[in-house]
Amino acid sequence: MKMSPRLPLALLACTVALPAFAQVTATLSPLTSFGGGDGWLAPGEGGYTFLTTGTTERGLAYSSITNHLYLVSRAGGNNVRILNPATGADLGTLNVTGIAGGTFTIDMVSVGDDGAIYVGNLCSNTAAANPFKIYKWDNEAAAPAVVFSNSLTNTERIGDTLDAIGAGASTVLVAGFGNTTSGYLLIDPTAGTSSKVAIASTVAGDFRSGITFADTVNTVWGDPGSPGVRQTTWSGTIGGAVTGTLQGTMTLADTIERPLDIALINGAWIMATVEAGTTAADHDDVRLWDVTDAVINHNNNKTLLATLNLTTSFTATSGGNGDIEWGTINPDGTATLYAMATANGIQAFNVAVVPEPSSLALLTVTAIGLMGRRRRR
Repeated sequence: MKMSPRLPLALLACTVALPAFAQVTATLSPLTSFGGGDGWLAPGEGGYTFLTTGTTERGLAYSSITNHLYLVSRAGGNNVRILNPATGADLGTLNVTGIAGGTFTIDMVSVGDDGAIYVGNLCSNTAAANPFKIYKWDNEAAAPAVVFSNSLTNTERIGDTLDAIGAGASTVLVAGFGNTTSGYLLIDPTAGTSSKVAIASTVAGDFRSGITFADTVNTVWGDPGSPGVRQTTWSGTIGGAVTGTLQGTMTLADTIERPLDIALINGAWIMATVEAGTTAADHDDVRLWDVTDAVINHNNNKTLLATLNLTTSFTATSGGNGDIEWGTINPDGTATLYAMATANGIQAFNVAVVPEPSSLALLTVTAIGLMGRRRRR
């Protein structure tokens, strides 16, 4: 999913010593080929039954290997739908034979750098008879295989968030705990092992609404809404003792900006968020943030770049669930972005990230230091 940059020490020192990071501008515009021509695939649009005004759709992922979107839907049963990323058209489903168990049998989805697809269930009580499970599809034609199953303890909620990084045996997954447990769970899907990561100065549920790896496998960001984005690092070996450290807490424009995803675009780290709230006043806005300084120096610096909302109606839900995923990222600084606030359909955007002329030289230095890393999927 993510390839980790390793900066030469001399270049790293040079980059950090500069007075400021390159300034960029960014635009959000509708991907007009998607949905009904306005960039919004609304619930039930065109008679589509797997995107509803209920709470059955929470997980969304993109694969750069297949150039497909994956939508998890529990409408009418267990479904992992394959969508055309340019139009939103349904192309079929993954094989879901043998999937069972959990409070929700399937909930969230993520894709590794090698194209492997991972789907987790949701468990609000992970007793031995109701374990937290992760399923893996090696490709779209494959049957699902259980790569992780663990009862944890019988009081923990887990599975509201899921992210993947790496490929093959180097793949690592992370899932956020609910409102009774602090921190997150790191999973090695090859070995089937896991480690709970407790983070000092965080509280239960801080990684329940949004979670993402940032620049490396050892950097995990989570967003509960309030108090803000929790930026953490971890060290250790999955399956053994792992130590987590809080690096900062970033306050955003709205406490309802919960689902989040981070990508390196045109030399800048760009974080995308979507509002997933309970009223029309705090729902569906998609925002882009420049978090380059925060990613590299582990601070709370950020710059709001753009805000856009393509929806024209609103359906309230109680949980503030959803997902946001970067799609194709091009060398010229253009990209696609997909945002889903549960019960309110999928928004699709064109994104353009452009360095300001006065900072082109600085951007070049920073970009060289980060070459070789691509956003997952």
